[in-house]
Amino acid sequence: MAPRPFPSALNIGTDIVLLSRVTRLLNKDGTRFLRRVLTPREHSLFKARFPGDLEKHLSRPETGDKHNKLPKVEHFIGGR
Repeated sequence: MAPRPFPSALNIGTDIVLLSRVTRLLNKDGTRFLRRVLTPREHSLFKARFPGDLEKHLSRPETGDKHNKLPKVEHFIGGR
């Protein structure tokens, strides 16, 4: 007996994200960008992981800030 196909498409895929583009969009207008790309649940997760003002987490490495969380923010957004 031949295998039967699955009754519906799974629609599983991989999206490729350029982290430099995410960084540029976050630095341009991070609040608007987050509102557009995150679901309400993801936005709650983001606020829990990165509390406070978004600008605090987008500090530039050249400022000497040792607590720069920008790469973590990029990866959180890129993984959504």
